[in-house]
Amino acid sequence: MIIGLIRRGQNDNLSLALASSVAAEAGQAYLFTDDALLARDLQMSSFARFNLRVGERIQPVTVKEAGKDAVRIFFIQESSPLFFAAAVAATLGQLAAQEKTKPDFLQLFCAQDIVCALLCRAYRQIPFIYHVCRLTQCKMPLRDLHSLGLTLPAGSLQLGETFLAETAAAAAAVYVVDESMGQKPQHWADFFSAYAGKVVEGFPAVNTAYWSHIATNDAPRPQRKKQVLAAAKKTGYLLATGDPPYFGDALPEEIVFLPPAGDESRRQTLLQATDFYFFDGERGKPQEALAAMAAGSIVITSASPFTKSLVTDETTDAQYPTGYLYQDGEQGWQETVARAVRDFRQRTDWQQAMRQRSRSRICERFGLEQAAKLCVGTCRGVGPVKLPFIIKD
Repeated sequence: MIIGLIRRGQNDNLSLALASSVAAEAGQAYLFTDDALLARDLQMSSFARFNLRVGERIQPVTVKEAGKDAVRIFFIQESSPLFFAAAVAATLGQLAAQEKTKPDFLQLFCAQDIVCALLCRAYRQIPFIYHVCRLTQCKMPLRDLHSLGLTLPAGSLQLGETFLAETAAAAAAVYVVDESMGQKPQHWADFFSAYAGKVVEGFPAVNTAYWSHIATNDAPRPQRKKQVLAAAKKTGYLLATGDPPYFGDALPEEIVFLPPAGDESRRQTLLQATDFYFFDGERGKPQEALAAMAAGSIVITSASPFTKSLVTDETTDAQYPTGYLYQDGEQGWQETVARAVRDFRQRTDWQQAMRQRSRSRICERFGLEQAAKLCVGTCRGVGPVKLPFIIKD
């Protein structure tokens, strides 16, 4: 089986690692990306050059190729999602003509790439599976479809001259993998139940090897924390990052807070040095909490269906806690942070064991091997399909 992953705009460490895991499970994988950093690190060779027409525009697009184990990476340096989509379809056409091969399925991870998936379905007869982690109500103009000779799939929601990309992706997909982990339960009635019978119970994936990797010559965690504090010209006993819901007097003076770094390598360095990671259980991105836990940062988060499945607190599981959960708004947050500070001062070995349990839980439940098995299993029709009449929470 060959599975193609569409990862436009995903400039992260996950794309190639996920493709490699999928290839190990399926046999072979194609990765379509515009990640310039990934292309820079690989030995890319020219695959093809196409003159592509989208609407009234004609533009040359170059596709480069590299191979890594059983993964073929196709790099398309094109900022326009429409020309990116046309380049993917043209690449698949050339593969079919020259090598007599094509993917059995495409995997779509962003609703904004629905044009790419629809184009490959219409002209290359390749079905796709749509992975949805968050519902953003992304609107796209209908002319994007019309410029490539496409029509809006039945079951999509049209709003004047625009359409909701997520409804189009779900309507046209063979399966919809729900990776929201119950973050927004109300979306079940509004969105997922409309596609009953093809919604698969999924989970967000994280490259645990990347976030937990520490070079052999790196200093222990306390020393790394000192280095990060020195670089930021800060002094303090505890270091935290993330997205705290309350600032000002609610943050104890023992804690130095540094905002999350935008650059991924800097974010890795910060997460591997911080003591605590503040996470918003209702609005935060699941991968951010997963990355923090994989890097060894202890999560302090509001209770939600997602965080309850991720974090166990001593108040509910005294034997195997993996972080801190709070309720009751600002007061609950203040009390929980104060409890975490006390634990750090008085129970050093206990908190170190908590870090290790936290890492292990992420690797076991949200690692790439599990994600690849779900991905390939869904393509084979054996994914855990949700029943539309069972609604959690």
